[in-house]
Amino acid sequence: MVKRQTICTAAALASLLSLAACADQTPIVLSARFTPPRGASWLPADNVRAGGRGAGSCRIHLAEIRDLRSDPQSMGMLQNRPVRATDSISWVRSGFDALSQDSRIRLVDGAAADDDLVLRVELINAYVMGITGETRAVSIVLRVRYERGGAMLDDQVYRGRHDALTWGTGESETQASFDTALAQLLGTVDRDIVARCGAGLTAGAELR
Repeated sequence: MVKRQTICTAAALASLLSLAACADQTPIVLSARFTPPRGASWLPADNVRAGGRGAGSCRIHLAEIRDLRSDPQSMGMLQNRPVRATDSISWVRSGFDALSQDSRIRLVDGAAADDDLVLRVELINAYVMGITGETRAVSIVLRVRYERGGAMLDDQVYRGRHDALTWGTGESETQASFDTALAQLLGTVDRDIVARCGAGLTAGAELR
């Protein structure tokens, strides 16, 4: 009888191990394009007039984006599935490009003019992890260095976070969490850009 119980226990354990081995461990691959979630906190063009600044008057030059993490493709783990980035730098860049939806801001290419606000961006951290079997959290940390006229103004560290229920481990809901966390962070960046740009415009007017 004892021998039979031992055999049954061993068979049950082998079955559990077999199920664990069969669990989906296919990587979740994120898009290189940022999609702003509905209700992103920076101002839409129709409401910008309340800010009192003319359309496109804040010229921004995005000079550099660097991923400082040891593995630029690693974006964490969710229910035993690794999360991988297609191109983390392109994803962050497309997020900053989306700030042009605030019509006070105009992103410019080429050489920066003396009055342009120059941004150098560093991705410090970006990952997702399961908090429980039913919830996940995405965290993103960026550093932005602000320059004008070849001189550094200051730098700021920005953090974005999104917590959500995990209904599955699909790419779409994982991507949405990363986009939402980045959008939260970019809302603060947007306000800081406009504030610094306004100071530069005022100083430039006084010099003239």
